Amino acid sequence: MDVFESREEMHQRREALSKLQEMSNHWIYKKAVEQNLPEHIALSTTGKIFTFGSYRLGVNFRGADIDALLVAPRFITREQFFSDFQALLADDDSVEDPHAVPHAYVPLLKLKCMGVEVDLLFAQVDMMSVQSDFNLSDNCERLLRNMDKRDVRSVNGVRVTEDILNLVYGK
Repeated sequence: MDVFESREEMHQRREALSKLQEMSNHWIYKKAVEQNLPEHIALSTTGKIFTFGSYRLGVNFRGADIDALLVAPRFITREQFFSDFQALLADDDSVEDPHAVPHAYVPLLKLKCMGVEVDLLFAQVDMMSVQSDFNLSDNCERLLRNMDKRDVRSVNGVRVTEDILNLVYGK
């Protein structure tokens, strides 16, 4: 029984996450323009996708889904995530069956990107842009104070996974 992924399958997962990051940044840019932000600001406005759970810990099995979190700037709402972003995903040929589970204890979008199953959570942070070098752990105290309960529950998976990695590997 072959339970571990091949290099090609690992590469496919990284490509799927890269595609989702690209799509989320494009969507956030469009929302920034709709908010009448100046073009030079809108162009630098991004979000960041974090992974957590078994995939982030490196203990996932072949074919397992990826747990991920989109951290978005303050002008992006959860409602927009479950409507506009879901619609953007549905229009992309590399994404299959994006469907929202907005009333779950931890609300999420379930989808398949490039053949990889992803559970994508959402959290809004009190920032104008979430750059690629942004680290949730470094900013945790301040960010949690300004989040609603759903956002806190959404970021907890990333926080716990990072704590495990820090305890085990000192990362």
